Amino acid sequence: MPAGCMRTWLTRAQFIDYRKHDPLPAYLAQQYGDKPFDFVLDCVGTQALFVHSPAYLKAEGAVVNIGALEGVTVTVRNVLFNMWLPTWLGGVPRRYIMFSTPPARDDAVYLARLIEEGRVRIPVDSVFDMEDAVRAYERIATKRARGKVVVRVRKD
Repeated sequence: MPAGCMRTWLTRAQFIDYRKHDPLPAYLAQQYGDKPFDFVLDCVGTQALFVHSPAYLKAEGAVVNIGALEGVTVTVRNVLFNMWLPTWLGGVPRRYIMFSTPPARDDAVYLARLIEEGRVRIPVDSVFDMEDAVRAYERIATKRARGKVVVRVRKD
């Protein structure tokens, strides 16, 4: 893309800790129902977030699932229903995108061993607390991070 032609597409990002708002879909509907999101990035993978998404997600929006909290069998069933069940049969009138690339077991074991042996180093640019997740995203958006930008979910 030529210089000067790049558009800013992010106008508002909200990072919400699902553990602090139970039930999360009700919280989202109450807080954001009058100003719905374009996309919801689901890092946990709970079905309720997609099922109730019409209450807080624009009609042309999508739920992008990158997590699988509910187990493999349930996740596969949900993905099939979410992506292929038509609304006239009870499907949710929003797009559902599953994005997942889990490593194969042998690859994960091998990688873990390399890390333990110190043969693989993961460069970290910066670490942010969950409360500063928007700042972490802003750091990534600069495209100047020299390593991973980490959001610490909990303090130990």
